[in-house]
Amino acid sequence: EALSGHWTPGNKDGMCSLPECWDTPAKHKGTVEAFLLTCPSLSPAKMELAIASVRFLHDHPYLEDLVRQCLVINPVQFWLDCSTMHPVISAVQKSGGRIMELLFQLTRNYCHKLHMARMEILDV
Repeated sequence: EALSGHWTPGNKDGMCSLPECWDTPAKHKGTVEAFLLTCPSLSPAKMELAIASVRFLHDHPYLEDLVRQCLVINPVQFWLDCSTMHPVISAVQKSGGRIMELLFQLTRNYCHKLHMARMEILDV
């Protein structure tokens, strides 16, 4: 919504339009960062995703340190495209392409599930 504020008459400030955010004390700009990390309307989905991520990392423990390191460096970049992050590039060069496949599985699932949760909330 932050970008759509330029052409949406009722939301010139680009505020998040989800119900727990719109015109409440929790209102915030509808940025990609907020969508991925902090939007209170998506908290239930993020809690489910956190559990799923823990399970995924439990099944692939050799990824734990890499994921943790990337989330500290830049969580938005990690979720959107971790393939450009230095730790990921180094890990792939050292251990092979399977690392990238698993990271894409984790990160694409995260983004897709958040998107679907948002669409469900908006009844789209």
